[in-house]
Amino acid sequence: MSYFYDNEYYANKEHAKQVEGLDIRRYVASGIVTFDLVTRQVKWSQHLDLTTDYITHRAYVYSSPTVIDLDGDGLLEVVVATSVGFVYVLGHDGEPEEGWPIQMGEIQAQVVVADVNDDGELEVVAADVRGNFAVFNRHCKEIWESHLGSLISAPATVADIDGDGHTDLVVGSASGKVW
Repeated sequence: MSYFYDNEYYANKEHAKQVEGLDIRRYVASGIVTFDLVTRQVKWSQHLDLTTDYITHRAYVYSSPTVIDLDGDGLLEVVVATSVGFVYVLGHDGEPEEGWPIQMGEIQAQVVVADVNDDGELEVVAADVRGNFAVFNRHCKEIWESHLGSLISAPATVADIDGDGHTDLVVGSASGKVW
């Protein structure tokens, strides 16, 4: 989610002391909150980015997170990207996994997680508005990157497109090309 300071909360004089000297209308932040659907209680929350609202790359989350057991330990991780350009992998407890986040350009597309190199391990696939298309292993190491030359705002599709038994990635760009 993307969020702003709560004007009603900070209208209280005691709370206003916490942000004294700040124009709270000029800030935007992003974060993740998980809920227990049985108890309707917050399980955990994690702040991601904070920026001013008048810069080019604001702290927005434009796409849904990907929830998957990335490391095979039986617990789900949350993979999400922000418009600041960070790709986060958060553990089942909401804490960033070792080595994450990594930074690219502004990211609008949902991050995809799949075994894209057929090695039996899941990889993280991210694309940014600068046309960078990259694959990382679960340890945050870049496997490969390609510059496609145009804004990418939709997630990649993962499938064996040509029927050769190997996984392929398909992504479209704002130039109208499909890669």
